Amino acid sequence: MAGTHLEEWVDTPKLTRLLPVELTRESGTPISGQVEVRLTPEGRASSWFALTSSRTRESSDRNLTISATTLPTLEHVYPVLRKRPLATVLLETGGQQNAYGPLVVIAEQSVGRGRVLFIGTDTLWRWQSHGPRTDDGVTLHSALWQHAFRALAPTEQTSARRQLFLRPERTQYRVGDSVRIATEFSVGEERAAPTLEGTVIPPDGRRLPLSLQTQMQDASATQFEPSQSGRYRIEVTARSEGQNVSDASVVIEVASRGNESDGSPVDHATLERWASATGGRRIEPSQPNGWVAANSRSSTIVIRRQALNLWHNFTLILLLCALQAADWALRLFRGYV
Repeated sequence: MAGTHLEEWVDTPKLTRLLPVELTRESGTPISGQVEVRLTPEGRASSWFALTSSRTRESSDRNLTISATTLPTLEHVYPVLRKRPLATVLLETGGQQNAYGPLVVIAEQSVGRGRVLFIGTDTLWRWQSHGPRTDDGVTLHSALWQHAFRALAPTEQTSARRQLFLRPERTQYRVGDSVRIATEFSVGEERAAPTLEGTVIPPDGRRLPLSLQTQMQDASATQFEPSQSGRYRIEVTARSEGQNVSDASVVIEVASRGNESDGSPVDHATLERWASATGGRRIEPSQPNGWVAANSRSSTIVIRRQALNLWHNFTLILLLCALQAADWALRLFRGYV
């Protein structure tokens, strides 16, 4: 999803090489206004923008036709240089263009075993309220994201040999919780179910055996209770006829079961890992710079002028009345009246 951060991505070639478009320094500055967009022939032929209605399910044409006039305008479009050679442009601008043609708004490409989707706007939410919708209330915005998540989801590989998949109920637990992990197999040539061998690697690095209970022919489940906080790694190997058929691993996070008043220390390792994963950094309170980095520039003096209308100020009227009362009291006390 594009934003002002695109200007910083230019300095990270390892990241920009994954994108289906080429960025420049100007990509972080959006083109604002009522930007018209249109579907490319590839986008029209794909199912990314397909809207399915109950009225068309019984007919041969199950998808409502999305024309250029039904697409609402966007408020911001972050300009990129051009698409990469193997990328597919799905949506482009109708009036804005550069030396390489219309500006790319939505593009996607395959990278390795996965796919990367680039959305060159942060105002796609306008399609939720201003875009076309079916008689069932399905908007173009929700349909696009549903198609995108399905297209970008990794496919489970199947081959002649069995493939092993580990599926934990969730990825975050607390100490003492029951961690349940399901094990599934893809279709293979083996007639008998392979034997499963599991291992749990707690934060201290030990390798503990994990027993797996078979529930059905192609599915198993296991559970254990973590005794310490940190990152756990579960490894499972499938063996058949004395040979390794497949293996898989999964990582879960276990937090301490404490509260704010138990006096337990702060988990700096987890906080530092979260900060690094989200692009932040760990702050040391003992550093002289504090929370803000040192700034060598001198302070700036700002002069602001403001006009006050004293005649419309109630405080001034009270002050004048008080002065008048004090004058009359002084005259009465000295006998001038």
